[in-house]
Amino acid sequence: MTPGHEANSTTSREDLMAGLARDLRRLVHLAERRTGHAVDKSALARRMCVSRNSVYAYLDGRRLPSVAVLDVMLRELGASADERLKLGGARDAIADLRHRDSELIDSGPTGPELTGPEHTEPADSAAPAEHSPPAYRSVQEPTPAASRPPTQDPAPEAGPEPPLDRRRLSNRARWLILTGTVVVLVVGLGLAGWSFWGRPTPTVVIHKGVSAVGRPGTHHPCTDPSCAYVNIRLEHFKPHHTYLATCKSTGGMDPLENRSGFASRRISTDHKGNGTLAGSASCLWGYQATQLWVTVESIDGIPPINSNRVDW
Repeated sequence: MTPGHEANSTTSREDLMAGLARDLRRLVHLAERRTGHAVDKSALARRMCVSRNSVYAYLDGRRLPSVAVLDVMLRELGASADERLKLGGARDAIADLRHRDSELIDSGPTGPELTGPEHTEPADSAAPAEHSPPAYRSVQEPTPAASRPPTQDPAPEAGPEPPLDRRRLSNRARWLILTGTVVVLVVGLGLAGWSFWGRPTPTVVIHKGVSAVGRPGTHHPCTDPSCAYVNIRLEHFKPHHTYLATCKSTGGMDPLENRSGFASRRISTDHKGNGTLAGSASCLWGYQATQLWVTVESIDGIPPINSNRVDW
């Protein structure tokens, strides 16, 4: 297109825009005469889903409304079907002339608003004059929140999943391992403490039993007046278990018997871990001015446990 043709196109386009704006102002004037009061531009803008400034821009010929916006505006102003068809054709002609131009065309209710230079808005008259339509000029005002069209954020486009943060996974794995280890240690130490400190300590208690004067010993009868059997009592041992009880003394040991001078006796515990050995099943002792005690050992090799000492 030559510069002359471009200038003619621009002039024709401006004339068409001015004519469309005049027709819109005429429809506003007719609506005000019909209702007897001024058209509420804010309410009109809300029904058109545009800003109030956009309405004034359409009436001043500074902005071209979209097809949908123009149709709503004409219906709200009470235009007839012929007027809607005529003004719609004028709008399409202006758009055809502008399709290669850099000016922006209003994109409709869902598009961005294009603002123009500031204008001064006259006060709306309660009774418009009969002889001429009023001049419409816009003023830059902040758009009320209620008049703004609802906006929605565009839905995020589906794309490939972001790569896994291996450092974050590694830190979380370390945290889980550390937490699990601490829990296991606390539970284990608690159980061990309960079994070590919560369970009573195994004890062996002995005392002098019935007289054993004249009773046969290992090699000869016991004739000393102090001869007596030893009563042995096991407490808090492992239930249903068999132990070996060996009597020991500080003197008078028979070298023909084992190291302590006595043979080991078997003693079994009940369901509570207690056991008793007394009378002829136990050992006897008959040496005055000595001490006697008992050492208990397990067949499975637990450390030996000594009883109290009894002065004979």
